[in-house]
Amino acid sequence: MAKKKKNENNIEGLRSLLFDTLERLLDTKDPMDFQQAKSIANVGRVIVDSAKLEVELIKKFGGTG
Repeated sequence: MAKKKKNENNIEGLRSLLFDTLERLLDTKDPMDFQQAKSIANVGRVIVDSAKLEVELIKKFGGTG
């Protein structure tokens, strides 16, 4: 798997990685290992949950993020 560039560490990059993972899981000729895909999804979930928490804190305490 190719490494992502630094500027792809954003929600669009995460979304792209998760859809790529889904496509690789569904590849009948060379499917991605399920545990690897599960790990990618879990990390994605942590990133999204972290972003949600950040938004909640900004709303509660003010600021720009």
